[in-house]
Amino acid sequence: MTWPWSSPASVTFVTKPNGPRTPLPESSAKILEATMHRLIPITRAMGIGVIQHRRNRVVLNAPLAPNVNHTGTGFGGSLSTLVTLTGWALLHMLLAEQGVDATILIRKGTTTYLAPVSQDFEAICEVADDKILDQFLDTLQRKGRATIELSAQISTDDTTAVRFRGSYVVLTGKIEAGA
Repeated sequence: MTWPWSSPASVTFVTKPNGPRTPLPESSAKILEATMHRLIPITRAMGIGVIQHRRNRVVLNAPLAPNVNHTGTGFGGSLSTLVTLTGWALLHMLLAEQGVDATILIRKGTTTYLAPVSQDFEAICEVADDKILDQFLDTLQRKGRATIELSAQISTDDTTAVRFRGSYVVLTGKIEAGA
């Protein structure tokens, strides 16, 4: 079987703090949250919400209670899901802003757990340079597919508890389930 991302163009970046930007209207955060809950149903059960999103930054949150493990701290699968979803949400909103109908897939992800999470938590995915996103969009427009590496993290009490790096594949158009 040949996967649709066998030879995608690649764009790589790491996240760093970026200067202030004008966030999208609050109503679009509610739309993003509703979209996540509709397209990825587990996000509703996890209680995932949208705190903030801009063109180059997404902050999602989740309560500890439905995401707790046997030790009373954040379940690793829930933490991994949240950081993975921040990248998906950033790309989803970027593509929606551009009017691009596309499918976003996670190709590969690495999650490193550095400290226990013992409270409600937030994940942040941020792109340091808008030129990287512009290059990604250009590649997607020209080739109909592109990959991008995104980083995200969960911090608690000024300590990074979880680090994530993932490779996302974006294909123009929609892939039907079971196809």
